[in-house]
Amino acid sequence: DALSGEKDIFKRRGTPYGSIRSPLLSDPIAIKFVVDISASMYRFNSYDQRLERLLEATCLIMEALRDDKRFKLSIVGHNGSSANIPLVTPERNLNEA
Repeated sequence: DALSGEKDIFKRRGTPYGSIRSPLLSDPIAIKFVVDISASMYRFNSYDQRLERLLEATCLIMEALRDDKRFKLSIVGHNGSSANIPLVTPERNLNEA
């Protein structure tokens, strides 16, 4: 229909944006990242730099979400003996982490 020149094929349906509460103005969205902090990450880091890539990616995420009030970030680590090692909690300021 769009190729034939029909103008009214893209209709807005549902309620208009002004009548509902915007999801960006609601409570912060909780995001949890689980990272591998096992001994194999350190052991095989010399082969493929997996630990360095993990650290760089985690730092990029933390820097990107540092001043954004829409998200509550938590980062936990897991290894062979423990499944939930808190590294960054939502209550903690990312500038301190």
